[in-house]
Amino acid sequence: MSENITKLYTTQFTANLQLNLQQQGSELRGLVMEGSHVGKQASPVQYAKPIRSRQPAGRFTPIERVDTDFQRRWVFPSEREIPQLLDNFDLVQTIVDPKSAYVTNASYACGRDWDDAIILAAFADAKTGQDAAGLSTENFSTSSYGVSEKFGNGTTAIGMTVEKFIELNRIFRHAHVDLKAEPRTLIVGSQQEADMMGLTEIVSTEFNDKPVLVDGSVTRFMGYGIRYSERLDFGTGIG
Repeated sequence: MSENITKLYTTQFTANLQLNLQQQGSELRGLVMEGSHVGKQASPVQYAKPIRSRQPAGRFTPIERVDTDFQRRWVFPSEREIPQLLDNFDLVQTIVDPKSAYVTNASYACGRDWDDAIILAAFADAKTGQDAAGLSTENFSTSSYGVSEKFGNGTTAIGMTVEKFIELNRIFRHAHVDLKAEPRTLIVGSQQEADMMGLTEIVSTEFNDKPVLVDGSVTRFMGYGIRYSERLDFGTGIG
C-alpha cells in the first residue's frame, strides 16, 4: 500500500440531527384554566362571593333582600416569538436538513414558556375590578397560604416532609376548599422528589391504600397528584 494513501483520508459527518437535553414541552399545561381571548385584556372568570342566611325579623314583616357580591378577574397578554432564520443558500451547503429540528425545538421552548407563565401566575398579584378603569390588586398571601421551608423543624430549613403535606391540607380546609371536589396538584423539583423518596410513609405500601410509585417516581400522595418541574428555579432551567 502506498505511503501516500493518507492524502485520501476524508472527514465524514452524519445527517442525523438530535436535540440537546432539555425539558420537552410543558409539564403543567392542562392543570390550569385555559381560554382563547382577543384584546389588550380579558376577564376569563367571574366569581359570585358567598352569602349567609339570616333570621326573619318576624311574622309578616317586610322582606329584606340578600345581595350577592361579584368579583371579576383579568388577564393580560404576554408576547413571545422565536424568529429562527433559514436560507436556501445554507441548505445547499449542508447534508443536514434542520427544518424538523427547528420546529420541534421551538415547540419545546413554547411549552417551557407555558410552565414559566403558570408558575409566575401562581404567586403573582391578581387584577380585579369591574372594568379597566378601576382595577385593584389582590395580593397572594404567603403567610396565609404558604408552608415555610422550616415548618416542623423550628428555625432550620428542611426538605419535603409528610408534616408539610398535612399542613397543606389544613390550609386548604381552613380556606373552605372542598377537597373532595377540587383536584389538587403539587409541583416539586428534583430535590423535593429525592426528599419524598426517602420517606417511608410515602414509598411504603404499608402506609398507602395503593402503590404511589410508578416507574420509580412518586405520582400521588395524600390526595395530591405529583408533577415535576425544574422550572420552579428559573436559574437552573434550560432555555
